[in-house]
Amino acid sequence: MKLIVGLGNPGTTYQNTRHNVGFMVVDRLVKAHAGGWAVKGQFNAACVEATLGGERCLLIKPTTFMNKSGQSVGAAIRFYKLQPAADILVIVDDIYLDVGVVRIKPSGGAGGHNGLIDIEAALGGDNYPRLRVGVGAKPAVMDQADYVLSRFREDEKPLLEGGLDRATKAAFAFAAKGLDAAMNQYNAPDRPPREKPPRPPGMDGPPGKGGPPGKNGPSGKDGPPGRNGPPGTDGLPGKDGPPGKDGPPGKDGPPGKGGGPEARVANVDFRFEISNPRPQVRTDPQTNHKLSSNRSPDSTQHAALSTIPTLT
Repeated sequence: MKLIVGLGNPGTTYQNTRHNVGFMVVDRLVKAHAGGWAVKGQFNAACVEATLGGERCLLIKPTTFMNKSGQSVGAAIRFYKLQPAADILVIVDDIYLDVGVVRIKPSGGAGGHNGLIDIEAALGGDNYPRLRVGVGAKPAVMDQADYVLSRFREDEKPLLEGGLDRATKAAFAFAAKGLDAAMNQYNAPDRPPREKPPRPPGMDGPPGKGGPPGKNGPSGKDGPPGRNGPPGTDGLPGKDGPPGKDGPPGKDGPPGKGGGPEARVANVDFRFEISNPRPQVRTDPQTNHKLSSNRSPDSTQHAALSTIPTLT
């Protein structure tokens, strides 16, 4: 036996309001799987028995109003001796989820929801599965109680229909396959199927076979030579070597030959010119006086060498 509870408020005043999405899901389950079953008034709730995926289930909508939902749930659990952690599923509205979004949780806090708060008090804890259906966040300027008792806008109704359909299938999966299977299947984000881009005309046939490998192209030309790098830095100057040793004294050369005003020094000829030579002094034999005479300027003697050796 499984107990599936949809939370809401009874009466036409609250019909189709955001707070009554739990009632809406149970109504869809009854329509899909228990159309011939009679509705019973039991446990302060409207109850219908049904078989979902081979599992016997009790579908209930408490009639105690939302704030006293724990009375109906506690009475049914005690009557059928059910285990809250495995045998019941509470379907509830959630203002923290976008409209139509569905989430299944094995346990958790009440999040300020008065119906869940009362159920926790009746069961002595929050260890029971719940199926949350998003109704959207309240506007900042609106009171929360007024918001959850309001009806859905026209632009929200398509999202609501998708969420109710998904929640109905998730509740069926819980009864037929268990909590884990339902969570794995319906907690995944809703993603529309990815559309494949259309193929160009004439491209719908099977893929062609691969052609032979292409031939190697011609080799590329050599690139231009690289630029010369910057000049290197000058190295440090070398150290002075030790002073050389004095060589042996040279030998005296042969005596020079007499001649004109030439001089030979260390086998190197130097050219020089003698002008205005010193006056010659003579003595008069009769008077014994010294006489002097100068050579005429054209008697200037020149001495020259034809070649001047290079000093090495």
